[in-house]
Amino acid sequence: AEQVRAWFGGRAALGVGVACGPASGHLAVGDFETWAAYVEWLRSLPPLVRRAADRCPLARTGGGGARLYVRLPESVARLVFGRRVVGGKVLTKIEVRGEGQQVLAPGCPASCHKSGRPYEWLRPLWA
Repeated sequence: AEQVRAWFGGRAALGVGVACGPASGHLAVGDFETWAAYVEWLRSLPPLVRRAADRCPLARTGGGGARLYVRLPESVARLVFGRRVVGGKVLTKIEVRGEGQQVLAPGCPASCHKSGRPYEWLRPLWA
């Protein structure tokens, strides 16, 4: 907490982004718009792949979605797996955040998301 205050001058409203791609050792983050989208995706996986996914760090987003953190042998570009239209606006259901992108880190203040809810670890790396 002291280091973060030193970096950002103690302003509580700032969050920290996690870089994806080569900068983070080829980190890719599965970004699911809703918790239901994550569960649906997880259930679609073959058992061996599902067991591997169950060991990856998992976070809940401020909007109630999920983020699954995976380190890959090489970087991937952004991938979009599903979109839907709500009120004339196109929303991404599932995407992989990859090279050149970032995600807000769990632990960021609740004010970093328009919902006013925090990003939080459900299954951290160190668990």
